[in-house]
Amino acid sequence: MLKDALNEANQAVYEANEAVDEAVDEAVNDSLNAFKEEGYETDKETSAGEEQSALSKSIGTVAEYDNNESYAMGGEQNEIPGSTEETNVDAATVSEKKIRTVRMTLECKNLENASQGLKEKVKAQGGYIESEDYTASTQYNSSKTMVFTLRIPKENVDSFLDFLNGEGRILSKSENLEDVRLQYWDTKSHIKALETEQERILALMEKAETIDQLIALESRLTDIRYQLESYNSEILDYDNRINFSTIYLELQESIDGKLNNTKAYTFSDKVRDGFLS
Repeated sequence: MLKDALNEANQAVYEANEAVDEAVDEAVNDSLNAFKEEGYETDKETSAGEEQSALSKSIGTVAEYDNNESYAMGGEQNEIPGSTEETNVDAATVSEKKIRTVRMTLECKNLENASQGLKEKVKAQGGYIESEDYTASTQYNSSKTMVFTLRIPKENVDSFLDFLNGEGRILSKSENLEDVRLQYWDTKSHIKALETEQERILALMEKAETIDQLIALESRLTDIRYQLESYNSEILDYDNRINFSTIYLELQESIDGKLNNTKAYTFSDKVRDGFLS
């Protein structure tokens, strides 16, 4: 009886691993087809091998069964994320996964008025202020400054930057556009493979005939759910950074209230003012 039970458990593990391999192959083929449609020159055998290796490492095997003792895998129980978003993404959608970041320093005549107008404009554009810091003027720093981290919908960034250009004198500006479509698609592929394995594990749990089989399958299911939660969190983070561009803005109030030909307040100026006062 024990020998028969062990054989049945091994057979269940073998079938689950076969299902995982099929899911991985399908995810890899989908990725390769999407990249080809985008015009990538990809060596199918090499890319497929590397992709399957990466996915296999993240998924692992369903369980390792010892003929002399029961097996189990560690892990804490986690709930499946509530997101029902479709994991299949076409190439056209993936090609648009870009994160835009802008860093800008702006000199203005009146800091209070400029910051108030800025906040109203951010709200009107459908964005939000992620952080805000204020530094008052001191004997060592005569100008007041405010530093903002702004999140603006990607479709409104250009018009928002045009607004900033009219609010003062630009002291510095830089932009960065990061293409994350490969990372995004890779994460989606992992989710798809894990969900396929999860369905297979649930089906095997209904057929489990021993406590040992059920414990092993539940342990693997816990691990799958933990990984799904992590990958879905990555997707949510990507979506937020893609859909809402980040603008790091520093507002500096002009020392004399003028913007044209305004010079930086140098150390020699501070020394001179110190002698004159």
